[in-house]
Amino acid sequence: MLFGSDSHKVKALNGLYNNIFPYFSIEMLGDIVRIIELIQEHMKNPTVYQEKIKEINKGMKKYFKGNIL
Repeated sequence: MLFGSDSHKVKALNGLYNNIFPYFSIEMLGDIVRIIELIQEHMKNPTVYQEKIKEINKGMKKYFKGNIL
C-alpha cells in the first residue's frame, strides 16, 4: 500500500509496478472505509500480487544490470 503526499517519487514507484498497489493520496486518507476495502481486496489473493512484483523486479534487475558499466 502506498500513502503519499502526491509526490512524484511515490507515483513513479507505483508506475514501475504497473499501478498494482493501491495509492492513497492525502485527500483520501479520511475515507478509511474505502482504504480498508482496497486493502481487503488486495489481501484476498496475495500470491497474485507477489508473483507480479517478483516478475517486475526480475525485469528491472535485468534492465539495471545492463546499464552498469
